[in-house]
Amino acid sequence: MKKVAILGAGYVIKPMVDYFIDICKYQVIMATRTVSKAEKVIAGRPLGTAIKWTNDQVDLLDKIVQEVDVVIVMLPRYCHMIAAELCIKHRKTMITTDFMCQEIIVYDEEARKQGVLILTELGEDPGLDNMGTKQMIDEIKEIGRASCRERV
Repeated sequence: MKKVAILGAGYVIKPMVDYFIDICKYQVIMATRTVSKAEKVIAGRPLGTAIKWTNDQVDLLDKIVQEVDVVIVMLPRYCHMIAAELCIKHRKTMITTDFMCQEIIVYDEEARKQGVLILTELGEDPGLDNMGTKQMIDEIKEIGRASCRERV
């Protein structure tokens, strides 16, 4: 049976966990600092496990990475490097929605030598992210302009 580790328990995790557990019948380990969020997503399903983990617990992450087939990193960029190092060490695939960045690019050559796949930018189309951000900025600016007009 395939095993997947998901680092993080943010808002976009639930459909992924549902898919892996309910459709694929994979074991899912959710490692996160807020175990209650992971437990809510897992919802008592026997194929899911919630583990309390923070990015300073390298030994625990090392153990988790050894046990799984794929590591999905849904955390801020600064947490990706240790996951990449451990995935290379244990020859495990790593997937993240974050953009390709210099911090991850430095692992490319070693990952290729070890036969490890590190996939980035596997979330929404980055253009959608940018479009949504631009829309929010425009709305905030308009609120600011309207507020200034009210004061005049």
